[in-house]
Amino acid sequence: MQKKSYLPMHYIGLISLKDSMKKVITNNFFFLSIIICTSLFGQNKIEKVLQAHKLYGEKQYKAALELYNKVENKGSGTWYNMGNCYYKTDNALQALICWKKAEQYATWKEFKAIHHNIDQAYEKLGIIGITKKESFLRHARRYLSTFSLFGWQIIFLILWTLMLFTGASCIQKKRYYSMTMLALFVILSATSVFTKYTLINKPSGIVTKENLIVYAGPNDEFHDIGTVIQADHLTICQEEKEWLKIKYNDIQGWVSRNDVAVI
Repeated sequence: MQKKSYLPMHYIGLISLKDSMKKVITNNFFFLSIIICTSLFGQNKIEKVLQAHKLYGEKQYKAALELYNKVENKGSGTWYNMGNCYYKTDNALQALICWKKAEQYATWKEFKAIHHNIDQAYEKLGIIGITKKESFLRHARRYLSTFSLFGWQIIFLILWTLMLFTGASCIQKKRYYSMTMLALFVILSATSVFTKYTLINKPSGIVTKENLIVYAGPNDEFHDIGTVIQADHLTICQEEKEWLKIKYNDIQGWVSRNDVAVI
């Protein structure tokens, strides 16, 4: 019968330490690689944006657009500058599309400049004035931009919790005014959460064709039910292959995806 051989405790400790060091080095190398790649990617993006800004300042708008188009995960500033480049090259429709995209990510302070430019594009495209719906959406976006969706959710939860804990006390002490005001703030914050979520997750689009026929189904073999014109802002309800189900005022039907720029 062979005797079992045991290593002295200090050798086991050294081996365990070596194994642990290998694991630490391996894990650190993995995370370090991610950090380096992320940093290089971010630096590359910043360099492209800065080069594009420089070209824009030198009035080389087409060259600036080439660089802006290569930037991934564009923010409101990039979309805004792209719109400016298109406008300077007499492409008001593409300028409008870019400014509409900038509007999606804009902060409260950026809305004034964006809306001014959108109005300039409308004027150049022969569209005088904006609809009541768009006017309402402008005010709603500007108001909702004060907080992110997560921020509005936190505000709602705080107010809701406050109402639950203080509601009974307010009623017992006949503080109806306080209770009413608190309930109104809860309703307002809940509405803000719902509206913000809808604006973020409900896609829309800009018509790029002069006269776009709206069909009853996702095929041009269906009968047409109306027409939308270039630069009209549509709500996209459904997508099916090369067709989009849209809603515009009282018209609801299907249009070709190729003739709509999705915002």
